[in-house]
Amino acid sequence: MKKYSLCVVVLHYNNAKMTINYVKNLKKLVADHYEMHIILVDNKSPDGSGDVLKEHYKCDDLVDVVLLDTNLGFAKGNNAGIRIANDKYNADFIVLSNDDIKISDRDFFEKMIDIYERTGFDIFGPDIYGVRNKVHQSPLADRHLTIKEIDEKIAHYRQTLKTIKLTGKLKLYYPICYVKDALTSVLGRGKKYYKNFSEYQEGVVVCGAFFVLTKKYMEAYPDGMYPGTFMYEEEYILNYRAHLKNLKTVYDPSISVRHYEGVASLSVKGDRLNKLIFEEENIIKSCKVMKRYMLKTQSKTHG
Repeated sequence: MKKYSLCVVVLHYNNAKMTINYVKNLKKLVADHYEMHIILVDNKSPDGSGDVLKEHYKCDDLVDVVLLDTNLGFAKGNNAGIRIANDKYNADFIVLSNDDIKISDRDFFEKMIDIYERTGFDIFGPDIYGVRNKVHQSPLADRHLTIKEIDEKIAHYRQTLKTIKLTGKLKLYYPICYVKDALTSVLGRGKKYYKNFSEYQEGVVVCGAFFVLTKKYMEAYPDGMYPGTFMYEEEYILNYRAHLKNLKTVYDPSISVRHYEGVASLSVKGDRLNKLIFEEENIIKSCKVMKRYMLKTQSKTHG
């Protein structure tokens, strides 16, 4: 039986305790029939927690700690860990994970490998349960966006961003949120995600909080994730890249993780209003990057 090499790349930004707890969780999943290594990538945390992690794991052969000189964002930050997974460990599976994840199933990776041997996936996503909103976050959609849909998304977020900034300026944002949260509590309405989370699916857009890349993906894209964005929309670009190279994406809800989302971006901006403005501005930027990338690759294909 083949002994696979598995690397978990964890992108870290502030809050050493959260990352250390997640590493403890991952270590409980170590098994004899696969080799696991954990790669912590500190995205220039302003609270100095990268140095804390470096010192904490300096004698730990299972954990590598990478301290970046600047905050590279999601894609390029993960790519720093991907390079180590490839060059140092020749990984068969590269798991890209937030540090606000919990895995309760001790056989999680064994089951993931079983799914791989049955399906031959190149990109994989499990069920991801968002604890805060009490929703299943993956898949995000049944496919990547079209150019027209990207334009519509940019227009939508530009308009909502104007509204959000106006309510903030008029000091109406938090009263509105208070009423909205109260109604949500009574009515049980939350953020809507792609509805078919309970079914095995192929070709869908898997959530970026926790997903897996294989050697075949890395052969197609040695750079790892597309490096053009800072934050947001990476999952749709990943799905588009899979489409370009005829790579197989599998979503299987038979294994799952729990996601305690929103901590990192909130620590960046400090409060709910600024966090939302930060998100919406970066979604618009990333949509523009995605559109340029799609137009560029489509012109090459048809040229």
